[in-house]
Parts: sequence; C-alpha cells; structure tokens
Amino acid sequence: MGPDAIMQAAEHSKARGTAVRENLARARDVLSGIRQSLDVHEPPGGGGLQALPPLPPRRQHPRYPIQIPFVCTAKTPQRTRTTIGWTRNIGEGGACIEMSEPLAPDTPVWIRMRSDQGTVEMGGKVVWSENGKSQGESSAHGLSFTEGSPAQRQALEDLINARGVIRPSRVRLPFEVPVTCRPVNGPAVPLPGWTRDVSRGGLMLRLPRELSPGTELRVTLHTEPHPIIFDGAIAWVAPPEGRTPGSPVRHGFRFTRTNWSASAALGRLLADPR
Repeated sequence: MGPDAIMQAAEHSKARGTAVRENLARARDVLSGIRQSLDVHEPPGGGGLQALPPLPPRRQHPRYPIQIPFVCTAKTPQRTRTTIGWTRNIGEGGACIEMSEPLAPDTPVWIRMRSDQGTVEMGGKVVWSENGKSQGESSAHGLSFTEGSPAQRQALEDLINARGVIRPSRVRLPFEVPVTCRPVNGPAVPLPGWTRDVSRGGLMLRLPRELSPGTELRVTLHTEPHPIIFDGAIAWVAPPEGRTPGSPVRHGFRFTRTNWSASAALGRLLADPR
C-alpha cells in the first residue's frame, strides 16, 4: 500500500470515528430527556414543570365480580336498620354492594351473604356511598371488612377461590317457585312452569314444552307476598338426549330488562329465606 492509500485510509477512519462519537452524543441527549420526563419535579422558585400528584393507595386484596344476595344490618345514630341487596364485587378485605337506601361513610355494618357455597357473615364499615341516579334506583356502597371469625374468613376465602375466576360470577341458588310465561311477540298464550334455580342475571325454567332460543318472554314468579315480573329471552334449551320422556323441558332464561325493585325483591327471597 502506497503513502497516498495509507493517508486516505487514515482520514476515512478518523471521519468514521467522529460520526460514531456524534451519534453517541445524540443518544445520550435522548436518554437524558427521557429520564427528565420520567422524573418530573418542581424547580426552585415554583416555575416550570409541576410535581405529579401521588398515586392513590392500591387495595391490599383484589376484588372479584361475584354477585350474590345479602342482608345488611347497619347501626346508625338514629336506629338499627336492616336492608337487603346484591354484591357487585367481593374481596378478602371488603365488597362493593347495592341496596335501596344509602348509608353514610363510617357507618358500622354486619353483612350476611348467601351463595351456593353457603353463608358468609362479616363485620365492617361503610367506606364510601353514592345515591341512585333517580328515584327507585339502587345505591352503591364500598365496605371494608374489619371483623370476622376464623371460620367466616375461611368461608369467604373458599367463596372467592370457587367463584372469583368466573367473570362475572352470577352465582345460581336453588329456587323453586311456580311461574307463568307469556310471549312478548305473538299470541299471549300463558305457559305455566317452575323455576329450578336463579341468579342476578337469570333463571332456569322447567316448562311443559320446548321454546326456541331467542324467544322473548315476560315471566311472572308467583312469590309471596307479591309476584315478581321479569322480561327476558330464552338463552338455551336442554338437548333432546338429555331429557327424560314426559318430564318438563329445562330452559335457560336471561333477564334483558330489569329494575331495582324486582332485583331487590328477588334478593330478599334469596338472602333471607323463611
């Protein structure tokens, strides 16, 4: 290699080194900007960027969308009140519940929840509450569990382990009452039958003949002291091979239009059976 070639190679190597250093400097500037954006602070004098607000504390225990009926006894300054409703979600540390009347935060409560796993009773207090948006709607409340026997805490854990993985878990409870079904569309010929079980979202019906999935019905539950009416649709029908000749046909009935009055009346029958 001659002197000219050696000189050209040296200059090329020097230029390449300069380009590499410039690229590294630009990369450092980019990383510095990222660090500053992730570590926002208020500079001296109060000008410039503002400090980010602290994040709210996270729950110690996760919540699971388990929907079951309950009886709640609250000790208010005026009197002891008992009300009935449905849970929205449950965790080992508390629950979100719906009921007819709002309770003030810090109100002590005792709640008895009924599921297909049995009954769970816990003591606690109201953490927050909100009124229904209009007359006749439910009021949502956040509860914190503060007391419960070891057996009841184990029952709560068993319920969560059994139902917490289902989203949402509308637990079905045994519930046998006579019903009358009337088609929403077509001739309103009453069709008698019985329920077998029930959840917040629907019923299992036993009817004398098969109805097609999608059939819209108005179902009257002949309960005491007053009947309860739900609108909904047939979700599924037991296959012929799973039926006993001459026996009622099992149908899954999904509620499509409900109001809090009907849901509360159903919760009362389930949570406090007599």
